[in-house]
Amino acid sequence: MLAAIVVGLLVATLGVSTVGIDGASMQPTLFSGERGLALRYEAWLHRIGIGAFQVGDVVFFKIPASPRWPPGLAVKRIVAVSADTVELIDGVVLVNGVPRSESYVSSSLSGSESAAAQAVPEGHVYVLGDNRAPLQSLDSRRFGPIPVSSIAGRVTAVLWPFWRTTDQGRIRNVRLLMPPSAGQPTVEP
Repeated sequence: MLAAIVVGLLVATLGVSTVGIDGASMQPTLFSGERGLALRYEAWLHRIGIGAFQVGDVVFFKIPASPRWPPGLAVKRIVAVSADTVELIDGVVLVNGVPRSESYVSSSLSGSESAAAQAVPEGHVYVLGDNRAPLQSLDSRRFGPIPVSSIAGRVTAVLWPFWRTTDQGRIRNVRLLMPPSAGQPTVEP
């Protein structure tokens, strides 16, 4: 019995776990009330130098401490990595001056919010929610780039609920989160 508990704790801490989605900041990719499968072992591998998180990865991490927002975990998408410069102009993300193609951002959830150009320091990433409407996501626009060391894992699939009701009716909700081609810049937004 004790061995099973120890193994379970090791798997949840170092292997895989689930993470709950609370709020609309990652719509239309993730919806409030869903549970995602998080690969925690990737964070451990990256810390010892095997692999790295990429632009387009959906990750969960500890929110930087601040008296302006509550502590906790957040789920956001990496839009830029170390040595990149990020800027938002009327809701369009520019990385190193080039507009990003972001097929996962719904036009109904994009906004006109802008953010001044900011360099992403070594060992950090810039994260944004997929819901870019003003004030819908607590992300790097508010707290700046986050340390890679604060990332607890990459969310790769939605496991719960099994079904979701949409305008088109009831659909199967269990799905993989396919990495978008976010690294591909566009010519013009």
